[in-house]
Amino acid sequence: MGTWYAKTGITNIDDANMWSANADGSGAAASWASGAVGTSGDTLNLNGKAITLNQSTANIIIDTTTGSLTVTSTKTITGNVTYSGTDTANGCIRVETSGNLTIDGTATNSSSGRCIKTTSTGIVHITGNLVLSGSSAGIAMFVTGTGAVTIDGALQYNNTCTGYVLNCSATATVTVGSIGGNTTGVNGLSAVYFAGGTLNVIGGISSKLGNLAIWIASGIVNWTGAQTLASNADCQIAVFSGMLNLATASAALTLTNSGRFLIKKYGGTITTTAAGGTAAINNQSSAAIALGGAFDLSPIIHYPTIPAAADVRNGTTRGYPGDPNGSMTEGGDLKLGDSIASGVLTAGAGSTNAMRGDKIESGIIVAP
Repeated sequence: MGTWYAKTGITNIDDANMWSANADGSGAAASWASGAVGTSGDTLNLNGKAITLNQSTANIIIDTTTGSLTVTSTKTITGNVTYSGTDTANGCIRVETSGNLTIDGTATNSSSGRCIKTTSTGIVHITGNLVLSGSSAGIAMFVTGTGAVTIDGALQYNNTCTGYVLNCSATATVTVGSIGGNTTGVNGLSAVYFAGGTLNVIGGISSKLGNLAIWIASGIVNWTGAQTLASNADCQIAVFSGMLNLATASAALTLTNSGRFLIKKYGGTITTTAAGGTAAINNQSSAAIALGGAFDLSPIIHYPTIPAAADVRNGTTRGYPGDPNGSMTEGGDLKLGDSIASGVLTAGAGSTNAMRGDKIESGIIVAP
């Protein structure tokens, strides 16, 4: 276990005798098993060199602070990727034509550059999280190609980030597990800038108050299924163009909302009803907020059911507030002033006769 630095002259990640114990190339050379890249627990520092990932790696950390790693075939990095560089043009890990990269771990960018960039047909699958950390103004993943991108975990951003976890400006299909995760202290602009293709969000979406979880500049964003927004969380989505689907042909969003939910519509289309159902935002208390900016969300906002005053006596709810014409059962004697607008009022065993002042506008009173 140790840190190994790429040496001058390296071309491929598995080049023999091209990794040393010191950044200047001095010291012991790495000695790995034949056909292996790294030993479990190692850190490989690209050390400013341009390297091709021609071989999948062991359980290691790839430090891409400087240098680049190009992927043009199907390869796997088993372990985490960290980046703190400033390359804003080409990115550090470049998944290009015919590239198909799996990162079996988490990828983190903590600086102003671009950690991962896809071009052409390059495909990326991250089994962990994609993270923008520190005070980064960079981009954790920049999607410019048509290849599919899948992040099983969360898009996370924290501290004072002002960049994007994900920026998509192409026609790729992007699928993410959730957006938000660790958002404590977020002061950034938004987690996702989406300007093309299709984004499918499988799990929850959250952001810090005053910041966007998703900025939709164009393309299609789908968010459906049973989701929850906690009481200490916010979810803000801005639609400038393109489409936000809260309902699709196969499913609709059902949001259990204890926090603050806001959709701002500057343009584009927002779909709340489709063949898969009608979206529902179920506020859990008076503290829960759901608003639409330049878009009427009220038809899909629901509140806790509160019975009418006439249906409450001595702290006991009577009847079915959701159905004012349903039956109402009195477990004891009918009391002065009992009333029902329509239906059947049944007195329980041992009840006495109805008393003066009892009223029923339509239906019958049944005593045992």
